[in-house]
Order: sequence, then C-alpha cells, then structure tokens
Amino acid sequence: MPCSIPRFASLGCVVALVALAAACHRQAPAAASPVEAASETSCWWTVYRTELPLDTVAAHLASAFDTLGLADAAWVRRGDTAWAKAGPTRLPSRFGGTFSARAVAFQRGELTLYRYFVTASPPPGGWHKGYDSVTVNNTHISVIPASSAIGLCASIASAAHNEGRAPKSPNGEELLAIWSSRPASYDAPAPVAAPAPAPVTIGYAVTTIAPVPMLVAATADSIVLERTPCFGVCPAYRVRIARSGAVLYQSRATGDTTRTAGSVSAEAAQRVFERADRLRFTALPDTIAQSPAYCGIAPTDFPSAITTIFAGQQSKHVVDYEGCDWAPVGLRRLEMLIDSVAGTQRLLRPRFIR
Repeated sequence: MPCSIPRFASLGCVVALVALAAACHRQAPAAASPVEAASETSCWWTVYRTELPLDTVAAHLASAFDTLGLADAAWVRRGDTAWAKAGPTRLPSRFGGTFSARAVAFQRGELTLYRYFVTASPPPGGWHKGYDSVTVNNTHISVIPASSAIGLCASIASAAHNEGRAPKSPNGEELLAIWSSRPASYDAPAPVAAPAPAPVTIGYAVTTIAPVPMLVAATADSIVLERTPCFGVCPAYRVRIARSGAVLYQSRATGDTTRTAGSVSAEAAQRVFERADRLRFTALPDTIAQSPAYCGIAPTDFPSAITTIFAGQQSKHVVDYEGCDWAPVGLRRLEMLIDSVAGTQRLLRPRFIR
C-alpha cells in the first residue's frame, strides 16, 4: 500500500512519516558478514522551509547535532547561505556505529529553505538489532532502527525544533546544486595552536563558532526592551516583563516622568520567553551593527532596540540598530511581541514622542 503525505506537513508529522516510510518500504535482512561502506543519506527527499531566520535554523541544527552526541558541531554563514556540520563520531548509544551529519540552508524572501544529511558507518561485525526512541507530539515511540541513518534523521528533526514544512510533490528545489556544496573552511587544516575558536571568514560574512551560552531564554527571570531616541519622531522607553507576568514601563523621553506598573498573564509572558528561546537569542551577536552578516552600509539617525534577558546572575543583551536592513527577522518579531504583550502603545504619551 503506498504511503500518502499531506501537502504541507508539520515537522512533528514529518518525523512520524519518516517512521511510516521505514514501515512502508520493507527491506530484506542485511547480511551479517561484510561491513558496508559509509554513504551519505538525505534526511528527506524534498526541501524543508520555515519562517525562522537563516542563522537560527543553522544554529538549531548545529545544536541538535551536538545534543545527539556528534563531535565538533559548528556552523558558518556566507551571505544568504549557511552550513552546519558535525562528526564523524562513534556513538555507543547507536550500537557503536560511526555517524556524521551536515546541513545546508539559504534565505528566500522571508523563508529559510534547508536540507540535512547523515552518514552512517556500521561497527565491525555489522549492525545489531534495536530501535531508536523518537519523540512525536511529546510522546516517545520506538519505531526506527537505531543503527540506521534514518533513525538519526528523525532524532535531529526532534531536537532541532525548526518548525519546518515540506511540500508533497517535487518542485525542482530538491535538485539545486547548493545541497551538495560545502564551505572550503571545513576542509582546511586546523591551526597548530589555537587558544580559542577563531572567527571563520567566508566571503564577506564573519561568524564566530562558539559553544551555545549556558543562559536558557525559555527559563529566564525577565526580559527588558529599551527603545532609544532618534532625530525623527520615535518613542523612547524601557519596558520589563517578568516571568510572573509583572510589567514595568518607564518613559525615557525628555521631560516625561511616566512610570507605570501593571501585569499580564503568566502564559502571555511565557510566550515571550519561548519566542526568544526558539530564536536562539543567546547565540546572537551583542551588537547587530557590528556584524557584517547582519549590517552592511546602514543609514544614520535611526533608533536602536536593546533587548536584554536576565536569568539569575547571567544576562544577555542584543543592541539592534533599526537602520540595519539585514537584521534577523526573528529578532524584530521578538521586539514587536514584547511591545504587544506589555501593551506599550497605550502607555505612550504622544506629546513626548520626539
């Protein structure tokens, strides 16, 4: 019986469909003697697309690779294209097989298109029997052979949370040559002595490969948005949303002493923290205008939006100069969500907007 796939499947559905595909296409038992050569497998025949920013998608994939135990997980970007890779790594949790993974993503309008690939090499003596536990809709199911590359694909999809969708029918995107491309820096020899990870330069974009910071946005204590004055007509204020839902608004306009305390539901506040977590806010540069990947030649006289997350003794801030046209879309949406949840529009005093 053929398997049917809805026109646009959610990422959770795609994970389940990968398992279904394994069931629909029965394979003959593998021979136990010869050790098969490692070969790369695409994790899905078509192309995923998501509204998440390019850098967020790449960072999510690299983080997923690392979470699943693959060594040397990293990502780099060049213009509108990003690459992530990890391994090869022997994984005892998958019966001692050696696995590696890579991904390619590029920006198309407001969407990010991406694909990822895995390579599985069996241990001496061949694969053993067993199944991989896959999470679908927060439920653990054991349906995919843990030894297979497809098993790792499903785990990557579950760990990356990229909210990807995939079209049912071929549209030519899956044939683009970009999916086989690899940045030259991946193949370059490592420096003899490097005290810390150095920025990897590809073209005109510079991305620092570094471990994901320990601060977790989803469980932070509070988030603060500050909008600065400009030479035109724009509001200046500082608004804070606590995890409890408490809101504190302070005007920063000259002559305005407005200071208002209020509250929103804890659920509404949690939406803000979860959005920051999906954005991988803690992995963004501190100053957008100083990143060639996000800001080219920026016009003057624009205000800045400064977002800061506090978690215990830790904090992370991002200064977003609004004259930077290449700033992450997800960051701008986070700023608007903070304003929406806090209700800053109704707190502004028009006569003080300068």
